[in-house]
Amino acid sequence: MSSNYRSPGDPRLFASALWEYKNANELTQLELANELGESEGAINAYLHAAYPPSAGRLFAICRKIGVDVRTVLIEEWEPLG
Repeated sequence: MSSNYRSPGDPRLFASALWEYKNANELTQLELANELGESEGAINAYLHAAYPPSAGRLFAICRKIGVDVRTVLIEEWEPLG
């Protein structure tokens, strides 16, 4: 990942939304990863708020889990560079 990369997603807000979806659907991390087309390692990082997905993935995952992406965005995000 480039040092100029920064996702518009707030890792804690995104993790919370992902946990809620995972628990509501009684999914394992592997099942969630397969459903979202992500690696299990990426899902683990997202769930533990290590980092959020890239902007494109953030929007796609939010759409798949039925979350309004605006609820997981950093309030005053500006791209680096």
